[in-house]
Order: sequence, then C-alpha cells, then structure tokens
Amino acid sequence: MRQRRGRKGCTESVLGAGTGWVLEQRFGARKSAPGGFRKSVPGKRVGEGEGTLGNCTEGAGWGTGKGLRVQCSETVQTVLGGCGFSRQPLYPVPSRNRSVRFLPDARREEDGICVVFLGGLSVHCLKLACLSAFHSRHPIHTKLLPLNEFCAIKSMAAERAKAEEAENHHDDCSIRLSNPNIATMKEDVLYHFSLSTSTHDFPTMFGDVKFVCVGGSATRMKAFTSYLAQELGLEQPGVDHANICAGTDRYVMYKVGPVLCVSHGMGIPSIAIMLHELIKLLYHARCSNVTIFRIGTSGGIGLEPGSVVITRQAVDAHFRPEFEQIILGKRVIRSTHLDDQLLQELMQCSKELEEFPVVVGNTLCTLDFYEGQGRLDGALCSYTEKDKQEYLKAAYTSGIRNIEMESSVFAALCGACGLRAAVVCVTLLNRLDGDQINSTHEVLVEYQQRPQRLVSHFIKKCLRKI
Repeated sequence: MRQRRGRKGCTESVLGAGTGWVLEQRFGARKSAPGGFRKSVPGKRVGEGEGTLGNCTEGAGWGTGKGLRVQCSETVQTVLGGCGFSRQPLYPVPSRNRSVRFLPDARREEDGICVVFLGGLSVHCLKLACLSAFHSRHPIHTKLLPLNEFCAIKSMAAERAKAEEAENHHDDCSIRLSNPNIATMKEDVLYHFSLSTSTHDFPTMFGDVKFVCVGGSATRMKAFTSYLAQELGLEQPGVDHANICAGTDRYVMYKVGPVLCVSHGMGIPSIAIMLHELIKLLYHARCSNVTIFRIGTSGGIGLEPGSVVITRQAVDAHFRPEFEQIILGKRVIRSTHLDDQLLQELMQCSKELEEFPVVVGNTLCTLDFYEGQGRLDGALCSYTEKDKQEYLKAAYTSGIRNIEMESSVFAALCGACGLRAAVVCVTLLNRLDGDQINSTHEVLVEYQQRPQRLVSHFIKKCLRKI
C-alpha cells in the first residue's frame, strides 16, 4: 500500500495488489466525516463470519466519530468479481448520512469504473459513465443496496469468479474449460478413465505432463509408450508400464516422463468422450503449455502408401473446415483449424529425419469407414465406381490428402480449450487405386510406426534429448 496527499489535506491510501489489502485514511479539514480513518492496523485476513460486511469488517465506533477500520481480504475483484467491479485506487468522500463513501481516484482517465460505497447499514454501488461526471455539479446517480442485497450480489460474484477460474484456471495455464459448472463441483468423476478428483491426486500424478499422444488402438499406444521410454532414456529393464486406467476397459493410459499416451478407440463419438475427460484431467492437474498429438492411420488420396500426412485442417464430407455438433437440438459449429506453428515444427523434424515422405494437407473426417468414405466393399452401396472417383478427385483438388474418422472433433475440442494440437497419420493405401488394405502385416506395422517416430523426434527435440 502506498500513500499520497489528496485534496484539502486528506491522506490518500491507494490500494495495491496482494493479500490483505488495508484501507487507511485520516481526514484533515473534513470534519463532516465520522472521525475519518483515524487508525488502521494491518491485521489478519478477514474472512466470512459474524461481524463482516462482504469481505470487509468494521472497526470499533462505526459512525460514532471514533474512527473506522476496514480490511479487505484478497482483492476488490475477488470480493465483487464478475459484477463489473474493477480494481481501482479508492479514497473516501464524506457524506451527509454519517457514512464513508469510496470513489475511484478522479485523476484516472478511465470510463465505466464500478466502485463500492461502504455506509453505516448499506452498501452503495456506483457506476461512472465517465469520471468527468465526478467533477460536475449534478449529483452522481447511485443505487442504495441493503445489506441482504449486497450479500446476494457477493454470492453471485463468487460464483462468477469460480466460473472465470474454470475458464482460465491460472494465468500461466493454456488449458481453458468453457464450462462454469466444473468449478462448482465438489468431485469430478472421469468415469471412462476410472479416475476421480476425490480419489486421485491429479496434480501429483499428471502435473508435469507437457505432451499427450493419443491413438486409436490400445495395443499400439502401449507399444508406443515402450518405444518412447527407450527414446527418452526412461526405460527401466524388467519394469512394465502400468495402465493408469486399469479400472476400466474403455481406454488405456500410460505415462512416461512428461508424456501421456492414451487410446481413443475408433470414430468421433469414442474420441470425443475420451477428449472431454482428458482435457478435464489436464485442467485438474494444473498442467500448462501442453501439446497434444493424434497419431494414427488413414486412407490416402493421391499419395503412395506409407506417406505421412500432417493435417492443416480437418474437413467434413462437404469439404468444410468445421465440426458440427447438435446440442440440445441446436446446430453448433466449431473450427477445425490446427496449430500452424506446430505444423511447421513437425515438418522441420521430418526434414531432419529424412526417413519417409511427409506432406501437409487437409484431412477428410467421416462418420464411418465404408459408405462415408465412398468404399464399394461395404454391406451397403448405392453409388458407382465413377461416383466414388469423382468425389475423391474433387477432394484431392480441394487440398485433401487423407481420410480418417477422428480429426474433426479432435481439432475442434483442442482448439476450444487452448491446446496446441496436431494430427499426424500415415496412409495405408491410395484410395484412388482401391478400397481394401492388402499390404502384409509386417509392412503395416512399419507404416504405423512412422507417425510415432516423427512425434517422438519432436518431443526429444523439445526436451533437448537430441
């Protein structure tokens, strides 16, 4: 807290950031004030309870001319967060009704400032259209709030503050939850992971996570975990990596150093469920600066089998870069554009490896493996080879280089929650040449390892393991 001289000999104490703010004032010539702030002793933080007014408490002799002490815990924004109140330097102005009113420093050149008036039995809230009104001859319009109404405002403010915390969590946290309900929940059960905030210490278990790799197959993700442990020098001979989600058979989850590896199953519904709970897990763990990858397989368009595609943006069946979700009967559209900087960094890694062809392109995300991708070998087919070729060639012309079934919701959810994300998939065949995958098992295994090697190289580079 710092002091400076106000008008007519008033000592002005300006609020500063930090815990335990203390207001302290002494009025000189202003005898109409009820004793002014004769003395203020920085004491313990004032909390809720008897004798408090919001987060402020009155000292001895309120309104009796013997002085007034007001202590604020946390900040004004904490007390009145979400109601439009802002942290501003305040100074007292005497009023006729034996109360002390606090106004923002009139020398500030800011508009729309909301402040608190602390009175004998009431709280006044003033919103200034502009500070010049303070100097005008016309009365400043105020709203007198009884104590019970102020408490209601404070309660709403607390809920709003929690909601804002849910969105931002911490200043240094890049993960956002666009759901104010999470902050009000005493327990968050991640059912499909068999994890809960009441039974597991998320910050201890996952707080150091900086990279997340997700893929469809549980077996493939376990193999990738072992490979990554070798690459990062974290392998322990004879020690198998434990499945953190062993209490369920929906997904598997492994952790090696700062990397979390999770399976997501097949298709949009399966990966969407996993992502909701994964992002909440990272949020509860207070993770920051997390980069997430989907590594998997796909069908190529105009590419040789074994080519790796880094997705610029996921597109729907109409080649639009958007993900459509029907929520409560309403159509909600989210962007599916992925991180451009991360894409460039991955391309640089591919040049350093020089092991297999890597291209950048759009990815067509479909709702199923057969009709949605124009295959002729499903149980149902109402189109011809010509129809299929025309569609796939139009897709190629629009910039699409591969087809899979998860990228759109992956891009949409990660983008909405502030996660730096990339989709890296290998092509198992060229769909312009056919529909069925005929490569040998050994060849397919090697293809599937290509995205893993590229992402592993990126992680090693970030961790300075190269």
